[in-house]
Amino acid sequence: MVVECTDPYFKVKYKTSNKGTLNFAFWAPMLATNVKSGRMDNSNNPIMLDKGLGWSFDLTYKHKFSKEVMLMVGASYFIMSDAFKEMKKFKVNSINPTRPEAGKQYFLYTMLVIKPKFFNSQKK
Repeated sequence: MVVECTDPYFKVKYKTSNKGTLNFAFWAPMLATNVKSGRMDNSNNPIMLDKGLGWSFDLTYKHKFSKEVMLMVGASYFIMSDAFKEMKKFKVNSINPTRPEAGKQYFLYTMLVIKPKFFNSQKK
């Protein structure tokens, strides 16, 4: 089975200072056709779900302290569509009600990037 996919992507970059940039990205992956849900309606026809898989929003800030050291701070939020949840077999967790609602994924991160220069080779 071949599944075709389209990935519309939108990105904006804003320079906050000589050393800092703020990035925002939006991503909406989708299939070429609608998805059969595996459930039937009252007429015993398969229920079709929209081809969209979800929406992702990313916000990242980068600050360069020097050529070798950079700090990155970011947040990402993904909202799954019903089709994505159906394909991944997500179920509501009745055992652990404190678990976030299935279909919303998010995370925050901080990363310190160090790129040391160990060797300096020059052509003779």
